[in-house]
Order: sequence, then structure tokens, then C-alpha cells
Amino acid sequence: MRRLLNLILVLSVWLCITGCGKPVRNVVAVWRTAEDDLIYQEFHEAMEKEFRSRGIKVRIEDCFLNDGYYAGVKLQDRLPASLDRVEADGRKVDLVMAYGDFCHHMAMLAKDPRLEDIPIVSFALLGDEINRRPEKRRVVMVRDSITLKENLDFMRFVFPDKYRVITMLDWRSSWIDRSLMNSMSGQMAALDSADYFSGLGLRCSAKDLDDAAKAGKTVFYSLSLDNTIINRNPDTYEVFPATWAFFSQRSDNHVLMVKHDKVTERLELNPDFPLYCTAVAEGFLHHDNCIGGHFSPFSVQVKDAVDRALMLWDGVDPSDIPVAWHKREYHADWDVLRDRMELGSMPECVHLEGVRFSDRHPSLHAVIVRYGWLLTGAAALLLLVMLLSAAIRNALVRRELSRVSRASIELKDDLNMLLRGTNSVSWTIEDGRIVYANDGMNLKNNITLAERHTQSNDFYKEKLEHFFAISQPGSYSLQIERVDFDGKTRWYELRMNVAATIDGVRKSGITINIDDDKKMEASLHEAHRKLALANERENFISAMSHEMRTPLNSIVGFSQILTAPGYECDEEELRQFGEAIDESNHELMKIIEDMLALTHMDNSNIRIDFKEYTVADILRRFENERAGHEHASGRTVRYHKGPEDSKIRVDIGLLENAWRNIVGNALKFSDSASSVDVGWTESPVGVSLYVSDVGIGIDKANHDIIFNRFFQVDHFTQGTGLGLALAKEYVTRMGGTITVDSEPGTGSTFYIRFPMSEGDKSV
Repeated sequence: MRRLLNLILVLSVWLCITGCGKPVRNVVAVWRTAEDDLIYQEFHEAMEKEFRSRGIKVRIEDCFLNDGYYAGVKLQDRLPASLDRVEADGRKVDLVMAYGDFCHHMAMLAKDPRLEDIPIVSFALLGDEINRRPEKRRVVMVRDSITLKENLDFMRFVFPDKYRVITMLDWRSSWIDRSLMNSMSGQMAALDSADYFSGLGLRCSAKDLDDAAKAGKTVFYSLSLDNTIINRNPDTYEVFPATWAFFSQRSDNHVLMVKHDKVTERLELNPDFPLYCTAVAEGFLHHDNCIGGHFSPFSVQVKDAVDRALMLWDGVDPSDIPVAWHKREYHADWDVLRDRMELGSMPECVHLEGVRFSDRHPSLHAVIVRYGWLLTGAAALLLLVMLLSAAIRNALVRRELSRVSRASIELKDDLNMLLRGTNSVSWTIEDGRIVYANDGMNLKNNITLAERHTQSNDFYKEKLEHFFAISQPGSYSLQIERVDFDGKTRWYELRMNVAATIDGVRKSGITINIDDDKKMEASLHEAHRKLALANERENFISAMSHEMRTPLNSIVGFSQILTAPGYECDEEELRQFGEAIDESNHELMKIIEDMLALTHMDNSNIRIDFKEYTVADILRRFENERAGHEHASGRTVRYHKGPEDSKIRVDIGLLENAWRNIVGNALKFSDSASSVDVGWTESPVGVSLYVSDVGIGIDKANHDIIFNRFFQVDHFTQGTGLGLALAKEYVTRMGGTITVDSEPGTGSTFYIRFPMSEGDKSV
């Protein structure tokens, strides 16, 4: 198949290369015959074929001169009418081709100025009076002629015992027939009177014709249709008055046709018309009783005419193209002569048409036919045996199929019963529709895939479209939630099998209602959620109890020392105890604030007030706030400026809370000799605030979980594990992101990124 497609592609390309770009020539062909005439059809096809063989594309407009084609239009006006038909389509006539004397004569009589510019090729011209051409016509002519002696010799060879030859000519009423009569009379006069006798024009008596025939001469005379006495039965023969007179003498005469018109064609098609010869191409191979003759065939005439047309299109002046002559040869139809003579008796100069293999090799043909019948009989016997064998096999196959079908029906019934019991339905996809095998779940059958898709929301609709579009063989499953035709929402699991077949793929599957499974799954999930919540609360209470106990112990311990009876302390000790109590009090307040913030955050009851700030102002505000604390802790926070015009839209309170937690963590996990670097950078997509320390660092495995609640990298360091969780929650609610870049022992850098400012907004 692929080779065939490649061949078609190559041929298409070749046709485009050879045919595209060449202009289409418009040719008007003038015929004397009718459109339904077989001779016209052969001429038309031969003309198109000849132009095509020269690589020229033509559109032929036919102009018929017989009655009925142009109603009410005179003969000499029919060619201009054909020119009008071509120009009505927006085309320009490039050539007129006139076949025969009459068509040439009508082309010359047409009074149309357009014909002074359009080249005309007239061919197959028989009459001697056709030589002249009009001065204002660009005409090229190709002549033909009646070769009388060659045709009479051919008839003497075909009919050796018959020497009386007649032809049909209305020479008294038709100038064309008169021209042919004059041409043949001149040829007869040049023949030896000892061998030939001319009775043309009926200028002799019947006795003279009989005497010449008895003397062994070839007698040739004409029969005029217009001058023959009409038969006594005018209702039958008044159209062709010569028919009766001719047939009354047909046993002694043979016919040589020298013209073709409606009258002679009706004679030739008459089943009682005898075998005849022809000196013109018309009728040969078209009429069953035409033997052949010496003439110029259609192929030669058309080729000569096309040759002259190409010369005119090449710019050759018509006056420089001399009158040419069609080549004439002997032609015979062997289908007509087969019963009259042997094939070997025909001279080599005669071109035979219709010769079969049996004509050239009769003995070999007889052997082939004999053995062919034997082979046919053997093949028929073998075919009979094969048919009987096939019938037996078919009977066995049908019996087995019947058994398998019964078993399949039983299996299907069992399957349907099982499916109904399990609240399931099986289906196949046929021509874009879902066809259910059983209706156990009250689903709409034979529904299109598109209609089934619309039952689900957009999320599951897209999943369904991808699911049913799978064409790779295999097994697939999908869980969806959809609204059924009864208006209820249900959960289903689709299991589909895709199998490769000769015609493509076959999709079949099963749909299972999993509402109970989903309810059980939801119950289990809720139980897990409640358990996780309980665990989280337990962890929370445990963590809070532990974290609050440490600062409370410090406060209570120092308070007891200060209030112990009899204990006296100096001012330095009093100051140290006060600082310790104050620091523990601050730590306890921080724990309580984180707890309140977390509770407030879970309630989702935070109003975010966005405003535009320059990052430089925000960092300067943070710097002033932490100045006293840094001095007390002994650690240094170094500020690094970024672009002064960098602006972000944030809730300054939430950002301060997030910033305190991140900077506090950096100070907490750094030694007293190190410093914490803070600053900001700007990129095309937004602004990044960063906090960088050289503390203990964080393993990459913990990068994603350090923002979880109660997670602590170092469990021996004071803290609740809520600082980073709250920072991420604050930043996320303001539309930002927070990430970390850290490795153990090298410190950590936290990035808070916000998009560029786009204007005030309040959420």
C-alpha cells in the first residue's frame, strides 16, 4: 500500500511539473456529422490524444453542421455561433479545424471579422475545387484524394469474380459530389480502356455495362440518389429513392463508397446492405459490412492537421505553409474478411485490423483450446472437491460456533447477574458512543462520549476526555465523581481495556459504583484527621508545657531567691537577677504571642492591609527596632542595601512578624562572635529580602519540613518550633514565597520574595 501511495505521489509531482504553467488552447472543430455519430466521437478522441501527445492542453468546442444542433441558425452562421460560445466563457479561440470539403466551404463562407485573425486548418479535402483560399483568411489546407485505381484493384482482389462496381453520388445537385465525379472521371480516363469501363454519370445504357462486364473489364459507374425513380412504395423509400433500385441489382454489383454523409451512413447501417469497400476513412471499423480500401486513416489525417496547427502557433505565416497531402495506404478489417479468404493470401502492403491469435496460429490455438478445456474440467473438478470440503468444514464450524454461542450466552447471563450483584455495568465504545451490556445501574445507554463528558465538572471532564482518548493497548482505570441522569452525584471507577485489532483498537471496560468505598474512605480519612489533630494537640500541649516551664522556672526561682527571708543581695546581683527575670518573662510572652498568632491564623480571620513601601524604608525600620536587642545579645546585624527605588506592597505588621521570627532564628543559632547579614535584591520578576547567618546550618533533607509547626532542628535550643511556620503563613498570605538555602556547618540564608508593586489593594 505504501509503495502504491509513493507511486501516486511521484506521478502527481510529475504531472504538476509537466503540465502546470502551460496555457490551455481553445480549438473550435467543425464537423459535418452529428454529435451521436461514432465517427465524430473517434475523430474527437483522436484529436485530443494527438494534442496531448505533443504536450499541449486543449479545450475543443465542437461545431456540428447537421440540422438540430443550432436551432434556427443558418449553416454559414454556425461557426460564428460557436465562436460566441467560447468567448461567452471568457476564453479566446486559438484555432479553427474544419474537417472535409463541406466544413471548409462553410468556414470560408462565414462572414465574421474574427475569422480574419484566427488561424484555420482545413484537412481531409477531397474535391479539386477546394485549392483556392480567401485573401483575408489565415488558412492552411491538407488535401486528400480518391485513389480510384488502387481501390478498384483492391476490390478485384477481394471479389475476383465480380467486376461491376457502383458508387453513390448526387453529382447533379451537390457541388461536392460533382467535384468528386470530375476527379474520378479524370482518373478513369487515364486507365487502360481494355481493362476498365467507365459508366460515371450514367452516360451509357445497361446493355453497355453488361457487355463490358462480360468482356472481363472492371465496370465502374455512379448512382445518383436524386435522379433514381422513386419506388412504388413511397412510404418506405421516399427518403432514399436509390435504395430500391440498387438492391434490385445487388447480386451483380459491389459498392465503393467515396463520400460520407447521412444518406450513405443509413445505407451502410442497413442490415441488408452487402459487403462494400471504401475510399474514405469514414465507416471503416464502424460498420460491420465495410471491408476496407485504399485511403488515409483518421490517425494520419489528425496528425497532419495538428502538425499544421503547431506551425501556425509557432508563428509561421500561413502563406509560407504549402498545401500538403495525406498519406494513403491499404487497410482491411479481418473480422469481415475472415470467412472469405486465408490470412496468408493477403498482401503485406495491406494493414489488417482485428487479426487474432487464432488467425495467425490456428494449430497452436486449437491445442491451447483443447488443453484449456481439459484444464478447465480439472479445475472445475478440483473446485467441486474444495466446495464439498469447505461445506463439510463449514458445517463443523457452524456446529462448534453454535456450542460456543450457547456457552457465551450462558456466560453473559452469569456475568450480568454478577454485575447486577456488584452494582457494576460493562460497556464497549463503538463509533464514539458508549454501549452498555446491562442496565444494572440505570445508566443511559448508547450515549456519545461528548454527552458523557458533560456530566462531570471541568476537572473530571478533562480526565474523562484523556481517558477515553487512550489508544495504546493496555489496561487503565479512572475514578470520577459525576451527576447522573437522576440528578444524584455518585462516585464511579472506570476500568478500560484497549486491545489491538485488524481495524484499529477495541475499547471495552466496566464501570463500578464506588459510593460505599468512598464513604468508607472518607470515614477513614476523617478518623485519621481527628487522630492527627489529637496528636497535634497533644504535641502542642506537650511542647507548650515544656517551653513555658523553662521561663516560668527561671522567674519563680529568682523570685524565690529575692524574697527568701534573711537573704541580702547587692546591687549587681539584684541587677543580674532582674535581667534574668526580664529575659524569661520576654521568652514567656513570645511563646504566648506565637500561640495566639497560630490560633488566630487557623481561624482565617486576618485582615491584610496592603500598602506600597520602599524596601529601604522597611529595612531601616527593622534596623532601628533591633538596635537595642543586638547590643544586649552581643550579636551584630549587618544591613546591605539594594536598589533604593525597589518597592513592594505588603502588610507591614505581618511582614514585621515574619521578619522578627527569621532574624530571631538567625541570631539564636549563631555564636556570639558572628554576625547576621540582611538586605535585598531586585530582579525582573520581583524583590527578594534575605537573612543570612553562619550558624549550625540545616540538612537538605529538612529544607521542606522546617516550616512545619513544632519542627525544631536543635531540640536543645529554647523555642516552640512555630517561628518559621508562622513566618511562612504570613508571607504566603501576602502573596510571597519563602525559601531556604543551607548546608550543615555553613549557615543558612532565608529568602522572602514578593512580586513588583502594582498599586494599593486591601484584602
